[in-house]
Amino acid sequence: MISLKNIEILKYKSFTTPQSVKIENDITVLVGMNESGKTSVLECLAKTNYFEKDEKFTFNETLDYPRKELKSISKTDEKPKAIICTYELSGKLIDLIENTLGKKTWIGTKEIIITSLYGGSKLISGVKIDFDSFLQHIGLNQIDNDLKTKLKSVLNEEQFNELLSEFPENSEQLEILKKYFSKDSTWQTFIE
Repeated sequence: MISLKNIEILKYKSFTTPQSVKIENDITVLVGMNESGKTSVLECLAKTNYFEKDEKFTFNETLDYPRKELKSISKTDEKPKAIICTYELSGKLIDLIENTLGKKTWIGTKEIIITSLYGGSKLISGVKIDFDSFLQHIGLNQIDNDLKTKLKSVLNEEQFNELLSEFPENSEQLEILKKYFSKDSTWQTFIE
């Protein structure tokens, strides 16, 4: 339903410059000398979506960020990017998305990009939905245009909660949308 097509390791252990690996449909082989980073590639990839909650499989600045550059990021509050994964969605998955969000809501390409950051958050891009079709599907097509405009710009749970406090009369009605904004993810504009 979803297949990994490419990874780009940005900053992880010995990787200080971006390194890209194209993932083949059937088998991808990592070949290299000892200590060349093969295991680091696999660890970094595993940390993007480990099958269970495990501290060893989260991006940790102290343990995983290139040591030579660690001091430079400690002066900022911004979390650095570790890896960018490009995925391709199957037609079946897009159909499933449209069954959940409404017919003709998916207007994006078949490709989505997930960037994993140190600290556990992710940036998601490539997801595009037709907002009016989606609102109609979930029964919110009658909301005020001002609220609709502001709702289109919401990218994370914090912004969504701020919007609820700004429009308290609509908070109960909008509660159905909360599940689309996870604490650990920030959308890179997904509404058209």
